[in-house]
Amino acid sequence: NNDIKAKGAAALADAMQTNEIVRVLHVSSNGLDADTGKLFLPIVDKPHFEVFSGIPIKQIRENSVTELDLKGSKGKQLEACGGIVLAHVLAGNNSVRVLDVSSNGLAQAFNDELTKHKPPQLTLKM
Repeated sequence: NNDIKAKGAAALADAMQTNEIVRVLHVSSNGLDADTGKLFLPIVDKPHFEVFSGIPIKQIRENSVTELDLKGSKGKQLEACGGIVLAHVLAGNNSVRVLDVSSNGLAQAFNDELTKHKPPQLTLKM
């Protein structure tokens, strides 16, 4: 948690649009909402990008991981922002079988987004 708030996250997402160097970004536990999460979708779609708030984007994209233990803890919660990013990257995945996102403060937006794109093989633990 670095208390960047939505305005700071929006500025960060904007700056990351042209960045091809940063591969890891952590914005968890900042109270960022689903709309803010959507601002980061073009960043996590970049081929060089690897990890967003503990979510192994590259491994999910490459279908090289079968289980994801993303349980939240104090100061390390995905919240709505991370939930939107996670649901987005899982949409194209066919390797993840088990996903644990308990204790993450995920909002209804995550459930809605994941329901739209949930891979059939996925077992979800909330």
